[in-house]
Amino acid sequence: MTLDLKNHLAMRGNPCRHYLGFKFNGGSECARGRNLRRLFYKKYGNEAIGYLLKTPCNGSPEPFCNCPDIDVRTDAEVAEKAAKDDAATDKFVALLPKIQKIKAAMIEDGKAAAIYICPNCFAKTLHVRCNIGGNKHVHGGCSECKFGFLE
Repeated sequence: MTLDLKNHLAMRGNPCRHYLGFKFNGGSECARGRNLRRLFYKKYGNEAIGYLLKTPCNGSPEPFCNCPDIDVRTDAEVAEKAAKDDAATDKFVALLPKIQKIKAAMIEDGKAAAIYICPNCFAKTLHVRCNIGGNKHVHGGCSECKFGFLE
């Protein structure tokens, strides 16, 4: 599998500032209180799929509803966010081999939780958890520099 995070980030486009993201629990995805899923199902029925591609929030060419409060970022703000996303992606990809070593050590030792030296700031404040009994995925965060990851 090819790691193409930058392409994935570029596909996100320029969502409305009020868009809070997909909510699995069915909560409001709009800071203005609009329940987008309910509006979509009201128009297309409960069996319809693909509503995230048709929200006005994500700049859909064929939105399922019009929003009077849509507020997208300027081109300069989009460029600034893309630069920050690229920098974060580059940092994560650079640190990934060190995270994989931590994961391998945790699996070998059978540890579900441990504290390690952060590969970003080198403080011993990286709290890592590993799903030893399941898929062996790891997640963690540094309490010093706030670097975090989720596999």
